[in-house]
Parts: sequence; C-alpha cells; structure tokens
Amino acid sequence: MFLDFVYQPIVESDGNVSGILVEGIDVTDHVRAEEPVRFMNDELRHRIKNTLVTVSDVAKGVFRSDRSQEVPGSSVSSPKASFSQSFLTRTMQTTAKGVARNTPSRPKR
Repeated sequence: MFLDFVYQPIVESDGNVSGILVEGIDVTDHVRAEEPVRFMNDELRHRIKNTLVTVSDVAKGVFRSDRSQEVPGSSVSSPKASFSQSFLTRTMQTTAKGVARNTPSRPKR
C-alpha cells in the first residue's frame, strides 16, 4: 500500500498554531500503474546504451582501418563502412523487437 501524506497547521483566530491536520491519501493504484512505464524506460535506456557503445566501437574500428584504404577522389564506400551501416540497422531492429517482447502488458499486483 502506498500513501501520500499532507501536513497542514491548524491556526486559531489569534494566529497561534493549535495543532496539525494530517491527511493520508491512498495512491497505490497510481504507483502501480506507473511500474510498467518505469520498467520500459529502464529497459530502453539499457538497450540504447549498449547499442551505442557497440556502434561506437565498430565505428572507431572502421574509421581507424579505413584511413589506410582511402582512394583519393573515389566515391565508392568501403566494405567495412557498408558492414557498419548494416550492423547498425540490424542492431536497432533487434533492440526494438526485444523491448516490445519484454514489455509487461499490465501492472503487477
């Protein structure tokens, strides 16, 4: 059970505080409704971070090794650059499918 409390002073006509009004509101349904959204955001953040690290490592390797294979004036892309583009596309598709598959359909009780 989740409760949200509000504390408010009880002020008399002379300005003195004679007590404190405490009110508790049950917010359990609201908190539980947010659980799948929180899970989805955490999962997406994790997958995007891993994908970006992998893509960054591949890109660093491609650019490092492609410098020695550049042909001045050539508009033909290298096989490594093509590989990195297809790798990025496949990775993003796999990530999207995995997130959709692992998303809970309703909050746990």
